[in-house]
Amino acid sequence: MATSPTGQASIGGTGGSTTGGAGEGGGGGGGGALGEARVAYGVNPLPPYPAAARRMGMEGVVLLGVIVAPDGRAREVRVVRSSGHAMLDEAAVSTVRAHWRFIPARRDGVPVESRADVPIRFRLTDDQG
Repeated sequence: MATSPTGQASIGGTGGSTTGGAGEGGGGGGGGALGEARVAYGVNPLPPYPAAARRMGMEGVVLLGVIVAPDGRAREVRVVRSSGHAMLDEAAVSTVRAHWRFIPARRDGVPVESRADVPIRFRLTDDQG
């Protein structure tokens, strides 16, 4: 009897892939550039691998664009690049939106709204052990 593959999600990229923060208005002068939001990797749960996606052999990487609120919560989460499978994309979006926390960018020492890009990989493995 063949064993069915198990699935795992992982966060792609080394140290997180983040981009500069979203800001208001035009800037002026030097040194006022907004920093980057960072993913608090140690505390964020990985998305569950949907059972139906696992049975159907779905794998892929979804890239999420996240607007991070000053309190570190995900204010907005959208799919920047799909994994090619709506089930995987939705699992990633819902987990990041509901459970993830970020380290927001700071301006003059004060947390500000910022942006982070988060790649999440869904990969099936053979569990033969």
